[in-house]
Amino acid sequence: MLFDLCVPARNEGMTIQDALRRLVKSLGDLGIDWQITVVVNGSTDDTFKKVLEYGDRVVALERKEAGKGAAIRFAAQNSQSDFFGFIDADLSADPDMIAPIVKKILDGQADVMIGSRLANTRTTNRSWLRTLSSQFFNLMSRLILGLKVKDAQCGLKVMNSRAKNILASCQETGWFLDIEFLARIAQDGLKVVEVPVPWIEFRYAMRQSQIRMFGDGLRAIGAMWRIRLRLKKHV
Repeated sequence: MLFDLCVPARNEGMTIQDALRRLVKSLGDLGIDWQITVVVNGSTDDTFKKVLEYGDRVVALERKEAGKGAAIRFAAQNSQSDFFGFIDADLSADPDMIAPIVKKILDGQADVMIGSRLANTRTTNRSWLRTLSSQFFNLMSRLILGLKVKDAQCGLKVMNSRAKNILASCQETGWFLDIEFLARIAQDGLKVVEVPVPWIEFRYAMRQSQIRMFGDGLRAIGAMWRIRLRLKKHV
């Protein structure tokens, strides 16, 4: 059995090797074979070079097109693994949670397990404004798409091969792949379990956030309606 962890990375040259060291350490006692697939997409710095230098169970893929969703889909489409997951390159979600979550998937407790910043906010180190924006985002996803999860956009998700195939067939190329994926698996009747994860909003102080709350919030509403129309065609 093989677990494949995707890390989408765009202009992460300053921090990617430290992030990989943390991930390798976190996966060390997983109990099954594993690899980390870094998809470097639309980078203009030396991220790809830094990933190639790392080695040690790390696979580097490169795409010229930007887009977190496109990077994750590309990894899923090219993965031969039995189990698949993805985590943001900034490691805001605690990487030490990956192995326990994978083991729950191995035990058949769910088809998909997702990290949640909102299930236990006492372990979440982020501003009240970002927490409020996440709560609003999830409210809209419930109203428009019927999603029942508390935190659709947390950057840590792990799944079995059936769910991986659904992920690979999604169409969103940006930040909103997560909600399309969760809407699709709900439509197909797969079991989803949320797991509270410790969260550090800015683990790497020198790293620039690539999220713009106001602009991305408006785009999110449009994406939800776009996904809703796509789901109707999928039935």
